[in-house]
Amino acid sequence: MAAASPLAVSSDSEEGVVVEAAPPSKKPKKLAGSKASANLLAELNESCPNTFKKHSEYELCCLECRSVINIRRGGAKDARKHTNTTKHIKAVERNKKQNSLDMYGLKNKEDNNVIESEVMLIQMLTMKNVSFVACAEVARGLKSVCSDSKIAKSMMCGATKVAQITKCIGNDYNTQVIAELKLKPFTLMIDESNDSGEKVLAILASLYDEPTKTNSTRFVQLVKCSDASANGIFKLVDSFFKTHGVIKWTNVVAFQSDNCNVMKGKHKGVIRLIRDQNPNVVDMGCICHLCNLCVKKASQALPFSVDDLLVDIHYHFDNSMPRTEELKSYFAAYPDLEYKRMLKHCSTRWLSIRPCLERLLVFYEPIMKYFIDCKEAEKRGKAKNIKEILTDPVTKPLLFFLSDTLKTVDKYNVLFQNEQFILDRGYEATLSLIKDLLGRILPPEKIRPYLRHDLSQIDLSSFLEPSEFAISTDCRIELERIYDEDTETEHKVLNYCKDWILAFFTKLRTTFPVDLLKAFSVLNPQTISENRNVIKLFIDLCKLIGAPVPEDLKTQLRMMLCDEFDTAKDCIPFWIHMAEKYPAVQLAMSYILAFPNSNAGTERLFSLLKAVHTPVRNSLAIETINAILQMKVNKRSPATEIDNKDELLKRCKKATMDYNRLHSS
Repeated sequence: MAAASPLAVSSDSEEGVVVEAAPPSKKPKKLAGSKASANLLAELNESCPNTFKKHSEYELCCLECRSVINIRRGGAKDARKHTNTTKHIKAVERNKKQNSLDMYGLKNKEDNNVIESEVMLIQMLTMKNVSFVACAEVARGLKSVCSDSKIAKSMMCGATKVAQITKCIGNDYNTQVIAELKLKPFTLMIDESNDSGEKVLAILASLYDEPTKTNSTRFVQLVKCSDASANGIFKLVDSFFKTHGVIKWTNVVAFQSDNCNVMKGKHKGVIRLIRDQNPNVVDMGCICHLCNLCVKKASQALPFSVDDLLVDIHYHFDNSMPRTEELKSYFAAYPDLEYKRMLKHCSTRWLSIRPCLERLLVFYEPIMKYFIDCKEAEKRGKAKNIKEILTDPVTKPLLFFLSDTLKTVDKYNVLFQNEQFILDRGYEATLSLIKDLLGRILPPEKIRPYLRHDLSQIDLSSFLEPSEFAISTDCRIELERIYDEDTETEHKVLNYCKDWILAFFTKLRTTFPVDLLKAFSVLNPQTISENRNVIKLFIDLCKLIGAPVPEDLKTQLRMMLCDEFDTAKDCIPFWIHMAEKYPAVQLAMSYILAFPNSNAGTERLFSLLKAVHTPVRNSLAIETINAILQMKVNKRSPATEIDNKDELLKRCKKATMDYNRLHSS
């Protein structure tokens, strides 16, 4: 402490230290200004420990009563004067009382019940996308509704407290996920948002969950992505691995994403950079996304763009009351039809096109007549294009064909969107899809010999007679109507149908991971008793996916298959039950069950993100969004149950106090 300072004289004299006074003839020097420097805070900390922190250059903040003290003129003297004010003294007494109730220890049973109820209420409401302000209103309403409950009366859930407890719960789940990724093999699943503004990168992981004995998708983190190149995306993931407890790249057994060049490029894609860290990572393309790409590729064989037609019709009537009312007037001639708005087709949604097609086909006649009479359709533009397509005689039968064919494709797509492990059935499902599509235009004898061996050997030049093509019933009825009027149109439609199927199969054959799906088929319990090469195929699968193959694996597999087993079980229950006594098989299954069916988990996450980050809640910080998504995705128990209860309650109870201390004003 500087003895020559006037402040030091004042302070020391208060403590009873005799200091020689300055001569009366000299006036006290006018202070040039005292800053909230580190030396001044250290000086105050000696006499008033943990009481002040820097608020601005010439201001201190009291951590007890959250007041701001201007020290420009008096420096430390003004700070010490503040400690004698009534406001500060009352705040100190209040804080001491709170500490005496064991703010962080939860020894008081009633106090423990209150914070437990608060956490439970916040969990339930937050997981239902209720805003923090609304959560606070619900808590206040409970005091009136449950007026006879001591716990309800004691609950204090302001918006700030709700936010801090939400972050605390989310961080708890994130810590658990990171701990799992350090120890277990997992599939890295990533996808970036398609927003035109600030992009975000979703990081998820698929792994085997021992408590539930199934494979599970974990939400890891949502990070801002300013650089959407392969290098930028890889650096984000690599940085996350390094800053969160050093997650090893050797734990990554597979990579799952959409099939764009940035992700899947062989030379400059993200998968290339990942394989520089771990060469054994399996590049597992998203089956659902590949299936959607096959549909898009096949649709190019048609004389018009189905996607553009559906989108243009929707937007022609969307938000236009005069057009909608005019369209409704055409429904008067069809008493069996009840008007419904046209559905909006979204090309990035895998199952969007068929419902939109079916709605258009139901209302095809009134919509076509509307555009025939529409004055806008006489000018150049989208209305004229819609009129030309709808009045073309090939359009309606082709739409019937697409609607029927996409039922099979969508069924296949939905199978791989399943959250339960179905890769053991993926190969058979793929063959069924191929048989259904090619069987519509090719003789069975041209398909059967090569279906399970080499799809490239299937002869795509010997077709059935066009009259024998297996197209939909509605399409055939429409063609019969056209046949009486125009035979040439019928041949055009049938050729377009054939070209669509061939384009779909060609794209499937070159992009689908058929060999990988075939390797996983060894896990199917229903075929295991008929397969004589189970042991060899199982070991081949382990080598393909980079799973360890210990010396005794073959012996343990042979012993396991000698036991009695129930082939009626699903894949995971069957293998987990069979492998309970065989450690080598269990180890292999922990790698196998880390593989997801598809990248649908990331798409579900973005759907959840839209429900959380709405136009009404557009100011949520990325940390808060992450915490909410952690709860919604990673919490497996009901919202009324608190996981890791004792430790979590302590942290939640401390969270708001820490926030207030750091952000006091």
